[in-house]
Amino acid sequence: PYRGTRITNCVLRVDPGTVPEGKSYWAMRGYDMLDTVLDRVEITGFGQPTSGHDEGHAIYFNVLGSLAIVDSFIHHNGGQGLQLVNRPYESNAGPGPATGTITIRQTWFHENGFNPDRAGSQVSIFGTGQDIILESVEILAGHDNTKYEQGRSGGGLLIEAEAPRTDKHNAWWRPLKVPDDYEIPF
Repeated sequence: PYRGTRITNCVLRVDPGTVPEGKSYWAMRGYDMLDTVLDRVEITGFGQPTSGHDEGHAIYFNVLGSLAIVDSFIHHNGGQGLQLVNRPYESNAGPGPATGTITIRQTWFHENGFNPDRAGSQVSIFGTGQDIILESVEILAGHDNTKYEQGRSGGGLLIEAEAPRTDKHNAWWRPLKVPDDYEIPF
């Protein structure tokens, strides 16, 4: 696992005209993240609509432990501003809930999710098994001249359990063979 990653006072940006078609996939993508802190981070310009496949998420983390995002500005990214998952098939850890708390404080998510190829919510947290604290967080879409293809954004805030499957991509919280007395842990 990647324990203790701390990114402070940084800008991750794709300037217009610097990559072919503006094609840029993710600003940050990490797996097995434990005790991660993003403090005063700005992320912008990822995931412009192109002729090919572009996700353009600002942050995609498969978390195993605590995450704090503080005083940050995530804006104008084609995919999700923040996507957090707990997917054992993308991890070195076995199935089970992530530990610790997801804390997002004094952070702004503006105009993300405009890429029609893989749009998403400004913030998506897929049933990691952790407590979630959102405090002084602003989520906005449709407040400037950002073009949302087909007149739609992917949404604001999504917190839900990931759907169970019957293959290796099954959610951490549901056994492949469900016992009669099984209770969903949410």
